[in-house]
Amino acid sequence: ALFIPGFRLGLAFSLFGVALGIRDNERVEHLLAVVARALPLSPAVDDGFAEGLAAELVALARVMTSKGVLRECVRTLGALADKSRVASAKTAGLAQVAYSALKQLVERLSGGSGATSGSDVVLAQRSLFLAGLLCRHAPLHVDSAAMEGDSAHVSIQNLHKMNTVFLRKTKSPEVRRAAMEGVGLIFIARPALMMEK
Repeated sequence: ALFIPGFRLGLAFSLFGVALGIRDNERVEHLLAVVARALPLSPAVDDGFAEGLAAELVALARVMTSKGVLRECVRTLGALADKSRVASAKTAGLAQVAYSALKQLVERLSGGSGATSGSDVVLAQRSLFLAGLLCRHAPLHVDSAAMEGDSAHVSIQNLHKMNTVFLRKTKSPEVRRAAMEGVGLIFIARPALMMEK
C-alpha cells in the first residue's frame, strides 16, 4: 500500500481561526491516530504527500490547544518522519522551534522578580509538552542535528536539561507540572537518562 498525494486530512479549517469543538477535536484525534498507526505498515510514502502532510501536521502542532490532538499529531508526524526525509527535517525543525522558545522562556520564568505573564506560563506549558512528545515519538529526528556539547541545537539531552532547569527554578506550579510531564516523556524515549546525575 502506497500513500498517495490525493489523500487529504482536511485539517486546514482549524488553522484559519475556526475554533474546533470538543467533538471536532475528538474526530481529528481519532483520524490522526488511524493515520499514525497505518503509516508504519506502508512500504513507501509519496514524497509530495509526505511534504504536504508534514507541513499540515507542523502547522497544526503549532496552534492546537487540545493535548489529545497534539499527542496524535506528533505521533503521526513521527511515523511520517520515519518514512520521509522531508518530514524528518520538518520534525527536527519543529523540535528546534520548541527548544528555542523554551530557552527564551526559562530566563523570564525563573527570574528573581517573581512576576510572570500568563502568556509565558501557557507558552512554557505547551512548549514543554510538545518537546516531550517529540522526544517520545520522534527521538531520532529530534537528535538528527545534535552534536556532543552543543547547547544551541535541539537534542534529547538538551531538552532533558531544559526540563530540569524548569523544574528547579520556575515558581509556577503549572510549568513545573508540565516540566515533570516532559521529563517523563523523555525518560520513555531515553531510559538511560534516568541514571544520569
